[in-house]
Amino acid sequence: MNHRLKELQGFGVVIGGILLIVPGIMLTLGWSQAFYIINDEPEINGVDALKKSWHMMDGHKMDLLILWLRFIPWFLLCLLTLGLGFLYVGPWAYTTFAKYYDRISGNINSGEMEIIDHLIE
Repeated sequence: MNHRLKELQGFGVVIGGILLIVPGIMLTLGWSQAFYIINDEPEINGVDALKKSWHMMDGHKMDLLILWLRFIPWFLLCLLTLGLGFLYVGPWAYTTFAKYYDRISGNINSGEMEIIDHLIE
């Protein structure tokens, strides 16, 4: 009986951890554009930037998650180069994420839009 209790407790801990991780990822995705918004609108406060980011990301969270996941193999390769690869991949990733913000905020021309759309697909 004691063995089953430990299994049940372990199962509960795993499920609880998952339930905390998934909402955390959703919040991170929803609030991810706040720094870009503050950069574009310096007069806005932090709470309003988070709200605007949340509304801006409606319908775009999965796209951004896919974009983030596409960089994971590159980051792993950077670890194999003892971090030297981050000198190239870091700026590339940050530029891509900034262009993604331009895409969803409407601050991008059609040629750049095709490049970002290609990365997301």
